[in-house]
Amino acid sequence: MTGLFFASYLLANPATTGPTLQLNLSIDTTNHSIRGHCNLRQQHARFGFDVIGFAVSGSYETIGVPGVASVFNAVKLEADLPDPLSAQPELHLHMLMSIDWKAGNASFRFGQEHVQDATVTLEPTRQLKQAALSQVDQYLRCTYGRAFGAYLPAAFELNFVE
Repeated sequence: MTGLFFASYLLANPATTGPTLQLNLSIDTTNHSIRGHCNLRQQHARFGFDVIGFAVSGSYETIGVPGVASVFNAVKLEADLPDPLSAQPELHLHMLMSIDWKAGNASFRFGQEHVQDATVTLEPTRQLKQAALSQVDQYLRCTYGRAFGAYLPAAFELNFVE
């Protein structure tokens, strides 16, 4: 995929009951940048589940692995903290995604929790599609800044990884 497109992922390690991440991302292939929203779900013995939501941003690069014919997208995401002194959660995420953005593997650290070999599963984007199609201008301005809306072509088309 090229240009700006959207994808939703679920990250979980099937071998553990550790935290899981649900990501809604906008991927800009022109600038190799990624922005979006993350919901972290963590199980606690006493309290059931905690869900924490926050913005994420990062970048990716397309890489080839020596001895392997495939090409991958190496992604690095972090919690998008507007104020360095804020008490927002700290997240460091590394994903190795297929070139078509449909599957991958990830490792992430959230506070003291460290999850390795999490499976990255593509989530249905129906809800994201509906929200984006009805509020595309507002979404892009919030995600990429005020000036972005001025550069939207009249026939702007949204693309989704499905």
